[in-house]
Amino acid sequence: MRLIAGQRGINPRTYAAQQIRKHIETAGLRAGDPLPSYRELARRLKVSLMTVERAMDDLLREGLITCVDRKGAFLARQLGPAARELHTIGLLCGSSRSSLVATPYRSEILRGLFDKADRLKADIKIFSFRSEQGHIKPTDVVRECDGVVVLGAIHPDVLASFVKEHIPMVVADYATESLPLHHLVCDNAAMVRSSVARLLADRHEQVVYVRAKSGPQESAFWLAADSDHQERLEAFQAVALEHNADWPVVELPKAERGMDIGPLVEVLAGKRRPTGMVVEQTGLADGLLHELEAQTRLQVPRDLSLVAVAGTRRENVVPGHVIAHHEVRFHEMGIRAVECLQQRCRSLRPIRRTIERIGADFCAGDTLGAAP
Repeated sequence: MRLIAGQRGINPRTYAAQQIRKHIETAGLRAGDPLPSYRELARRLKVSLMTVERAMDDLLREGLITCVDRKGAFLARQLGPAARELHTIGLLCGSSRSSLVATPYRSEILRGLFDKADRLKADIKIFSFRSEQGHIKPTDVVRECDGVVVLGAIHPDVLASFVKEHIPMVVADYATESLPLHHLVCDNAAMVRSSVARLLADRHEQVVYVRAKSGPQESAFWLAADSDHQERLEAFQAVALEHNADWPVVELPKAERGMDIGPLVEVLAGKRRPTGMVVEQTGLADGLLHELEAQTRLQVPRDLSLVAVAGTRRENVVPGHVIAHHEVRFHEMGIRAVECLQQRCRSLRPIRRTIERIGADFCAGDTLGAAP
């Protein structure tokens, strides 16, 4: 329910009844659905408990609600539509419009979104937090769109402002624990486990996990931390624990040109030199292969086997190598996002937090080999 202060000239009791009606309609409540408690309604509406009790008495006399002893108030008859058609999809992203097609995996998601939207004969309107529009108002999106697909890590507090508008929403490529939304994400844990399993199958006893060192958090309030990278790290640490192995995790900082592989070279020069390497994504693996070739005598896969956790078809080829990696079905993620949004529009009912994990297909490439 939206937090709206009382209005001048309106009796508090009448005002409270109006706002409770609005909540019933915009939240898509059906006959038999429970209403928030009287105390919760008073808190949200910023009115007294007695005012809520009187407003609910009015709604009870109208036959809009029914009350059950010790259980609370329930909706007796439905207000507003039970469903809406999906004619216009709002695509809410935390990056510039150009980066949607410049970044391979986002381009794949976008292609899936447009493919499914075309089949439904639905339009897509893009809202970018990095556009010249500045801050995006949820009311502007609600006014123009029937449902919203969120692409990427938008901060939960920002998403919550859209949730309050009761517009159907689906989040792609990001998950948050704080909001009851349908999330579509990569199956990060499965890909990490598969990566390690392939190295162990080739008798690599010492494995290292390589990730990019996170820089300072951007000041933009609408950005959130990347959930994919954290899930991958935690999955690797869990696998190491299961094998009772002390496998190192190396973070590579950015350099003026390329990346600084000094921390990795130091680990590779140790007594228990890793011969298998899991890299968090193909983009990082691409630069890593280039720097290893330029700064060391190590060759892949003769001296060191490499497998990237995730990537796309266009990211896995570097001069002299095809990186072994898991090709996430990002196109499928885009299609599923629209399918889930259509289902939300058809029901207009609040949902519990749901996480749907999109699978991947392994590409063996030529960076994997038996342990030396």
